[in-house]
Amino acid sequence: MRAASLLRRSALPALCVALTLPPASAAAGDGGASALQRELDAAREEMQRLRSALQQQARRLEQQEQALDRQGRRLRRLERSMVEQGSAAQAGVGDSVLRASTGTGPGGARTQQPVQPQQAVPGQQAVPAQQSAPAPPPATVGQAPPQPADTRPPEIAPIFDQPGVLTPRGKFVLEPAFEYSYSNSTRVSVIGFEIFPAILVGVLDIRTANRSSYSAILTGRYGITNRLEAEIKLPWVYRTETLQAREFLEASFADDTFHADGNGLGDVELALRYQFNQGGVEKPYYIGTLRLKTRTGTDPFEVDLEPSLPHGGGRLRELPTGTGFIGLRPELTVIYPSDPVVFFGSVHYLWNIKRNDVKTQLGSRLDIDPGDAFGFNFGMGLALNDRASFSVGYEHTTYLKNEIDGRTPASDLTVQLGSLLVGYSYKIGSRSYLNLALGVGATRDAPDVQINLRFPTTF
Repeated sequence: MRAASLLRRSALPALCVALTLPPASAAAGDGGASALQRELDAAREEMQRLRSALQQQARRLEQQEQALDRQGRRLRRLERSMVEQGSAAQAGVGDSVLRASTGTGPGGARTQQPVQPQQAVPGQQAVPAQQSAPAPPPATVGQAPPQPADTRPPEIAPIFDQPGVLTPRGKFVLEPAFEYSYSNSTRVSVIGFEIFPAILVGVLDIRTANRSSYSAILTGRYGITNRLEAEIKLPWVYRTETLQAREFLEASFADDTFHADGNGLGDVELALRYQFNQGGVEKPYYIGTLRLKTRTGTDPFEVDLEPSLPHGGGRLRELPTGTGFIGLRPELTVIYPSDPVVFFGSVHYLWNIKRNDVKTQLGSRLDIDPGDAFGFNFGMGLALNDRASFSVGYEHTTYLKNEIDGRTPASDLTVQLGSLLVGYSYKIGSRSYLNLALGVGATRDAPDVQINLRFPTTF
């Protein structure tokens, strides 16, 4: 309406002047009067055409201004509705965010100063002020910013040696743990020295052997990247053993009871673990582990014997805390999430490195190649709620026969260790967990019971 009025005010005076021009002077003659009359008629026709065009343009401008007014009213209604919804959802927080982004006050009223209309320029169409600066889109209320996808496997209650989730990059996990193991055996022979923990060699026929092992373990894990972590395990071991035996090749009808113990630093272990793929729901995760077991514990061949038997035999005065051999163990773990449970399993191989010219307690020097071992485990975990989880599984390891001076002793046997395991995990605070695992021996050579209590904390 304002633009049409300006156009009419600028064009109508010129039209009126042209229509009120006086007739030409008679002194100019009839020819000059006719020419002047024709020019005047042409000017009137042109002015009439311009007047019609101007009226049409004014009508179009009025229609556009009415449409803009309707759009403005609709926009204000939408803004008021967004403000009311944001206030109800965010208790007043969303209302302030929306007013800051759209320039509306409480109830949807515009708080910014109205833009002054531009002055009309002859020959140029006037642009409405509401089209000069389009309103920004309303901000989304109550929507959290997108979070980066977590590429790590889900948390599960650990029941095996290795945890299920790698340490994030730059984080450090300190895990104090306590382990207890008890076994009872009636078929162990001692020939003079022991290869810990399963092979006993000597000149004793042992009827009963009760063994208990207590270990305090401090484990540290550091996330080098989100898919690679390093681990070190420092064990302190205390072992006790009670044997009921009788002398070999001697006529004896009474069992002798022997007791021995030992404590000290165990075999330190170093490990690297790497996650090969990203995985996801219904997609498996593959994690590889390379573990090195040192021989920092008390060597079984360095422990003194108490010469109490004939034929050069004896019993150990102190129990060793290490195996006496360096071992390298590669392992592949698979974790498969399938809501609401998580399936997991692994296969591993333990290579025990041969030792040459080993001096035994009997004074002989031998080349000893302990048997390697291979095994597998599998299980499933279930999250009970956002803090507690439960796992159950089975683990089986086969120890192959030993070689002494290149020959396998005729009395040597393949050892089978199988255990059923169940574990619980509970989250304490935002950085710590309490993990408890219980193992029950499923084969004759396996420990009767194992208890593992862990308390990992992330820094």
